[in-house]
Amino acid sequence: MKTINKIIIFILVCSVAFSNMVVLASDEQDNIAIQQDNIAAQLFIHMGFISPDMDLAENVSRSEFAGYLAKINGYDAIVSDSAIEVFSDVNEETNNANQIGVLYDMGCISSNDVFRPDDTILASEAIKMIICSLGYDYIAKQKGGYPFGYVATAQQIGLWNGKDDANVELTKEKMIDLLYDLMHVTLDITSAVDGIHNSGDPYFMEKRLDISETQGIVTYNGITGLSGKSNVKSGFVEIDGVRYENPNKLDLITGTQVTAYYSYDSVTKERAIIYAFLDKSADVLSVNAKDIVSYSQRKYTYYVGDSDRQYTAEISTNCDLIYNEMAVTDGALFTDDLMKPERGNITLI
Repeated sequence: MKTINKIIIFILVCSVAFSNMVVLASDEQDNIAIQQDNIAAQLFIHMGFISPDMDLAENVSRSEFAGYLAKINGYDAIVSDSAIEVFSDVNEETNNANQIGVLYDMGCISSNDVFRPDDTILASEAIKMIICSLGYDYIAKQKGGYPFGYVATAQQIGLWNGKDDANVELTKEKMIDLLYDLMHVTLDITSAVDGIHNSGDPYFMEKRLDISETQGIVTYNGITGLSGKSNVKSGFVEIDGVRYENPNKLDLITGTQVTAYYSYDSVTKERAIIYAFLDKSADVLSVNAKDIVSYSQRKYTYYVGDSDRQYTAEISTNCDLIYNEMAVTDGALFTDDLMKPERGNITLI
């Protein structure tokens, strides 16, 4: 029997989505559209880092990757003509010529005569650029140089799955996964003797992008809070009681456990959520009213799908109740009739 500890959410009119994630359909069979459960892609969309209509099946050119890597490192404002001066196949018309030059100046690109901007980049080449951007180039060289030393270094810091072949063309789907992992890399200490070891320093995204990550319970979603009315002003939400601006107007459900990415404005002292998603590790049960067999003494009996098997879930005595996005704070209202609605859904968390 399942025991639900904290929160009951009744949605009696219609189901509500957990967030305003972008969902796209594709007319071409070979395309891979961005789905709402693609957390990495959704985060980058809400950051303005990628387009929501990106085809994840497409390969990434070397010039494209240079643009993305420069952007995620915060090099957008830097101007460089180095690529035009160094590479015979790069000119002012070349896509991301400036970013290629910046990465060259930063030591992320080798000084060969040609850059091959329109060629599809290999995963191993992308990894090398990333490792150099992190300042781990000499560690990779100690491990054998390109490609194996760079791939081994990437695996050590959690950037690349050892089971995946790095000597393959990089698709946009793989690039997004790679850059998402880069955001979660800690900026560790390196030494010629010990290699790389965890320093406990902030994640890459905190240091380079001023973006932080948090997990917690949505205690106020802009409409209602767990304690009923809230003093939080319009346009804000709360996670574990901490206030955040909600500029992307994410549709969060009070009582759900989420992971959120946010920025912090040191001038206004305000946090702003960039993107949030339902934490899959949370214990969540959603049941349609028609599938509820009975409710009595804080225990639900219900069906799952078309199965004839009955399941039970017990509600703890200290739970919170959200009814049609309104908090029910009067315990006397927790009646059997209320707890077993005629239509809609209940969500137990």
